[in-house]
Amino acid sequence: MTRKILEKPQQNGVIKRINMMLNERGRRMRIHARLPKAFWADAVSITTSLINRGLSVHLDYRLLEEVWSGKKLNLSFLKVFGCLSYIHIDFAARSKLNSKSKKYFLIGYGDTEFDYRFWDNQNQKIIRSRDVIFSKQVLYKNMLGKGSKNVDSKVKRLETVIFMRFPNE
Repeated sequence: MTRKILEKPQQNGVIKRINMMLNERGRRMRIHARLPKAFWADAVSITTSLINRGLSVHLDYRLLEEVWSGKKLNLSFLKVFGCLSYIHIDFAARSKLNSKSKKYFLIGYGDTEFDYRFWDNQNQKIIRSRDVIFSKQVLYKNMLGKGSKNVDSKVKRLETVIFMRFPNE
């Protein structure tokens, strides 16, 4: 049995406006960071999570998630979309003379609260990590003139690599 999501045809306009708003805000975020068009879905995803965590006029300017869960919401994990980030490279994955971190760009949030998704511009991959230091003032667009490749045409397949933090480091 199928279930109708919207009972009235007039409600379709509301959904269209919400989708248009999400796409417009996501597009602006992606353009502001000057990330390639391949990351439009990541920008819309972050936009959706920000709206869901935003203040609501109908709830006396309280946060939606706080009203729903009844708990105080921690927003300290939110970072700037497209900001430069330095991810820790595990000792087993590097030699003792190599750098302990590598530059990436934030493109989203993972499944857990302190899990982030990053773009590896050099290897054309998506990386997930939580061992990271953020540089909120430097965005992807600031690094374009410093020898970066044009990744918009080269994004064909995105691979996920998960770095795990070991307790004895």
